[in-house]
Amino acid sequence: AAAQRPAKKAKRSAADDAASASAVLPSVGSVVSVTIKRSIPGVGYEVSLDDSCVGRVHVTEVVDEWVESPLSRFKMGATTEAVVIGTVNVHANLTLRKSMLAEALSQPKALELKEKHARPASAEEIAEGQLVRGYVKKVTERGVFLSLSCTVDAFVGLKFVSEDFVKADKLAERLPVGQLVVGRVITRAQPATSSKPSTLPAVSLRLGDVKDG
Repeated sequence: AAAQRPAKKAKRSAADDAASASAVLPSVGSVVSVTIKRSIPGVGYEVSLDDSCVGRVHVTEVVDEWVESPLSRFKMGATTEAVVIGTVNVHANLTLRKSMLAEALSQPKALELKEKHARPASAEEIAEGQLVRGYVKKVTERGVFLSLSCTVDAFVGLKFVSEDFVKADKLAERLPVGQLVVGRVITRAQPATSSKPSTLPAVSLRLGDVKDG
């Protein structure tokens, strides 16, 4: 009789791989030790939790205060504590902010710290006329995208970058990726309709708008 061929192993789907990997990720709210592996301007850190888990720390989740060059706080290879704030496929999203660590560890005045250094969770929280801070995420010919938090972006149109005329090809020099800016919201985010796509909050960096509101 002909020898039987060994049964083929069922192919693993991407969903199976993701489910397997996510099973070893720590739960949201966990305090974990991370090692800084890579710094990406305007984006944040790539970190490792252990030999098999990787994570990301958004540029707005490095420190509580809005500071210039937050990614200079840690050197490559440095180890620190972080809090898991979400998981996406095989990655953990983390924060290094002291207020979030205080909350996770139930430290005194944790709620006070969290409220003082709160980040917007959705664009709906951003009101017209509000003063906002953020880091330059991307520069285009039309204007600049800002990160107001790890979940909320905003847009600065070219004519709202400055009272002075700024040429599109000089915009990246004026506002390099990763730079901290302060601006005033001039238009709230708009939800998508049957005829129009959703829009981001529109921000002005003009000195007059920022000072006068």
